[in-house]
Amino acid sequence: MKRLGLCIGLALFVMLMGCGKQEEPAQTKEKIKTEVQQKAEAGKEYLAQQKQEYQAKMGKGMGEFQKKLNDLKEKAAQAQGDLKVKLDNAEADLQKKTGELEKKLKDLESATGKAWEDLKSKIDAAAASLQKDFEETASETPKK
Repeated sequence: MKRLGLCIGLALFVMLMGCGKQEEPAQTKEKIKTEVQQKAEAGKEYLAQQKQEYQAKMGKGMGEFQKKLNDLKEKAAQAQGDLKVKLDNAEADLQKKTGELEKKLKDLESATGKAWEDLKSKIDAAAASLQKDFEETASETPKK
């Protein structure tokens, strides 16, 4: 009889221990889910901050390109003959490239995820190319 009572007590103890362990995975799943959501939100915030900083940087760069374009227009207006034709052509080409870059920057505002990364790479390449073109044009024109 004592053995039977001991066996029943031991069986109840094992069952209760088993029931308690079943709650742990559910709690762990909720904890993991919460942590993943928090990390995903932190990742979104970080990317939003990076995007905002990049757009501010490129906005400043576009201001510099516009200033250089205005300077080139002034030089073209003062130039004569072949130099005027050359500067007018360079100005038109640079204006077109600047406009294309501005369009890409507008597209960047609504881009997310992989599309944002791809567009950012294209913008970086276009900005570097435009900078090079401005430098080449400046080296070929006489100073004021």
